[in-house]
Amino acid sequence: VERAKKLQVGFLALNKNGAYGAFAIHKGFTYAVKKAGLETVLEAESYFK
Repeated sequence: VERAKKLQVGFLALNKNGAYGAFAIHKGFTYAVKKAGLETVLEAESYFK
């Protein structure tokens, strides 16, 4: 756990129906989504708050 506090890992998931999600070790991991002409930047949920 101490080592995990020193690195960032983010996971992105997308299925064939267009559903998406993300999760990261630390707060602050962002990702962009473009859907129906709308572009959005989202922050992933994280293990450490």
